[in-house]
Amino acid sequence: MHALDYSLGRLDSASVRECATIDCRLAAVVFLASNRYHVAFAHRRLRVTSAYRTMEQQLQLVRDGKSRTMNSHHLDGRAVDLALIIDGKANWALPLYEEIDGFMQKAALDLGLDQGDLLWGGHWTTLRDGVHWQLMLPPL
Repeated sequence: MHALDYSLGRLDSASVRECATIDCRLAAVVFLASNRYHVAFAHRRLRVTSAYRTMEQQLQLVRDGKSRTMNSHHLDGRAVDLALIIDGKANWALPLYEEIDGFMQKAALDLGLDQGDLLWGGHWTTLRDGVHWQLMLPPL
């Protein structure tokens, strides 16, 4: 794995703080993908909206109907939710997140992860979650 250098980052400070709460392998993927995505699309940025969650936070999301599981990879820092920001506004169009997944998967491979180590929630069939990525590796 490469050391993270946030000095050249395209993530806002809140996203950087969120990345500090997750598995370093996933944080590296988010950081690299975000930088590359911004280079390709200068008026777009990625923002981390959810990273590590406590059991209480996850329980509240389930109660609110925003999550269906208490077995989330967010609970051990192996999941991240991203928002696409275009010209200052969040855009939730699934095809754009499929594009982001390409950047995430390429970053994962470039950082030494194997095919299948990073799973995009947009591929799920029962509950598509286009803003969600998770490591399929055991916690460090």
